[in-house]
Amino acid sequence: MGKGKLAKFAEMETFKNVFQYPYSVIDDVPFEMKGHWREQYFGNDNPIVLELGCGKGEYAVGLARMFPNINFIGVDIKGARMWTGAKMAIEEGLTNVAFLRTNIEIIDRFFAPNEVQEIWLTFSDPQMKNARKRLTSTYFMERYRHFLTDRGLIHLKTDSNFLFTYTTYMVERNQLRVLLRTEDLYHTEGLDEATREILGIHTYYENQWIERGLNIRYMKFELPHEGELTEPDVEIPLDEYRSYHRTKRSSKDTARSTTDERRGANLHPPQHQTSDNMKDNRDALDYGEMRVSKLFYKLFFPTLLGLLSSVLLNLADGIFVGQGVGSNALAAINIAAPMFLVSTGIALMFGSGASIVAAVHLSKGNRKAANINVTQAFTVGLLLMLTIVVIVNVFPRQTAALFGGSEALYPLVHDYLFWVSPCFCFMIINIVGTFAIRLDGSPNFSMTINTLSALVNIVLDWLFIFPLDMGIKGAAIATSISGIPGMVLVAWYFWGHSNQLRLYRPKFSQTALHLTARNCGYMLRLGFPTFIAETAICCMIITGNYMFIGRLHEDGVAAFSVACYLFPMIFMFGNAIAQTALPIVSYNYGKGNQDRIRQTLHISARLSVGLGLVMTTVGMLLAPQIVNLFIDGTSPANAIGHAGLPLFLTSSLPFTVNVVLIGYLQSLERYKAATFFMLLRGFVLIIPSFILLPELLGNTGLWLAETVAETLTLVVLIGFLLWNRK
Repeated sequence: MGKGKLAKFAEMETFKNVFQYPYSVIDDVPFEMKGHWREQYFGNDNPIVLELGCGKGEYAVGLARMFPNINFIGVDIKGARMWTGAKMAIEEGLTNVAFLRTNIEIIDRFFAPNEVQEIWLTFSDPQMKNARKRLTSTYFMERYRHFLTDRGLIHLKTDSNFLFTYTTYMVERNQLRVLLRTEDLYHTEGLDEATREILGIHTYYENQWIERGLNIRYMKFELPHEGELTEPDVEIPLDEYRSYHRTKRSSKDTARSTTDERRGANLHPPQHQTSDNMKDNRDALDYGEMRVSKLFYKLFFPTLLGLLSSVLLNLADGIFVGQGVGSNALAAINIAAPMFLVSTGIALMFGSGASIVAAVHLSKGNRKAANINVTQAFTVGLLLMLTIVVIVNVFPRQTAALFGGSEALYPLVHDYLFWVSPCFCFMIINIVGTFAIRLDGSPNFSMTINTLSALVNIVLDWLFIFPLDMGIKGAAIATSISGIPGMVLVAWYFWGHSNQLRLYRPKFSQTALHLTARNCGYMLRLGFPTFIAETAICCMIITGNYMFIGRLHEDGVAAFSVACYLFPMIFMFGNAIAQTALPIVSYNYGKGNQDRIRQTLHISARLSVGLGLVMTTVGMLLAPQIVNLFIDGTSPANAIGHAGLPLFLTSSLPFTVNVVLIGYLQSLERYKAATFFMLLRGFVLIIPSFILLPELLGNTGLWLAETVAETLTLVVLIGFLLWNRK
């Protein structure tokens, strides 16, 4: 960026008539003037007119001069251009014009219903390759409806025959009332003097077109609130020029006017299939058009099977350790488990956050931004995980004490943490990779990564614990090694075998680092509820460890560890539903398709209730057999587990539904609400439940603490969703 631009940006920060809310900051800095532009800025009740894509702002300023009793707002993302009009308005003392620097894709976030009377589109980019980016497309018309008065006016002034023709077909297809249409504005007879004066305002770019002898085209039409808008399906000749002294935009002669939503909307088009094997392994997933139920289950089963392999790995690990090493080793792993969960939570935070942002970018046709987001998630996540590995190994005793360990268990905890910590680095690659690969249209390949890692872990667990008699150290080494095959597959996929998503070489300039920090900050805010979900389990385990060891000693912790080993099984079903819904909801949220979002929610909710009931029933019936798998029947811990595990499993239903509904909020970028409910269930309610219930119910209260916390959260969550439903 040149010094001139930097100076303009710096000066714009001092302009009272400029409001800067690009997409990257709108979620951090609330725009409180929505619905209050007249009283809070203009100080009058005059009509509001927008110029979208205002460039240098000459048209907005010109209209403001001409109509002092109308309020004008110029909107554009190019701040250096906008500076010209903003400064001109200040110097001329024009108080009826303002400028909003933001992305037009989110324009409806800044204006309340019926707050705007007219919209001007002056010399907009025709976007011949991407219909959804055209400012006269039905995609944008639906957004304009959110704040434009019923039958509010749309003005299009353009040099582009392509855009003008497209808009003509769009208007005709949707039977919008046209008030004026001309293909040669400055040679049209019969225009009244007032109209001619308004349309005679020339912008910088308009003067270029006029100098080149191009006709200036103009159309004015009404946009009603009612009626479904559909895209025309016709071939339109491309413009034969691009910009001043530039060549033709494309080697093609025509383009279809149909949007990406209607034609070629497949999120994963067959661009460069590199091998037959990869081609067979990919699913043709159309997030915008495929029947929602079909799409959901096409994603759900591979996701569930992939997570199931990890859960079976976890169960096998616990069974091998319990039977091959003993109950104290089980207790030690339960002490170390929170560190594992924190690392998993960080990986899921980066993975889900990047997936949400990338899905929204892909829905808007911005593949480069999606690729950059995924790359940043990999690199920053890996650096953070390396930091955690160092901390854990530098402060092992403090880590063990923090998670509720006793001196008797510390040697076992230390051994396990030391040898398992390398797995954390492999984990970030695998989890972020599987999220991205599912979004890229290869859920089966994502499942393969999880399944292979699980199989390797199970085989090595048995080998290291039984034939090689390596004890708890062997279990940790097996877990670390099992992450390597998955990491290799992720690298192979993105090294030339992916569909749309690519990895970019990281840049380390000051600007690049600033953008990376900003983008990662946004991704982490979106993914933070997922992190909280994992650390909530961590909080349950830590609090439970303290309470069980205080009331039932090491045997109590060993019995509690069986419940903790089963908890990933409960979490698996809710997580599979949430991960399945995430790209569907996020993609259609980017498109503004509320009906598909509602369908996805209904499927998710029904499935979560059904699976929650099944898990509760089966778990309670088989609880004794489950405990016997982990703990020898002669151990005191076995009897404690028999009595308590059925009580603990009553948490399955409310927990599963909570995970799904919170994931739904997260997919809609409502990260604040999602974070609140994660904190409510995982921290605010679970800790008092563990402390108070044993005082009221004795040891029974220890096992019911999770159920009480989840049930109370579910009640509040359902109330919130009903209160805020549209």
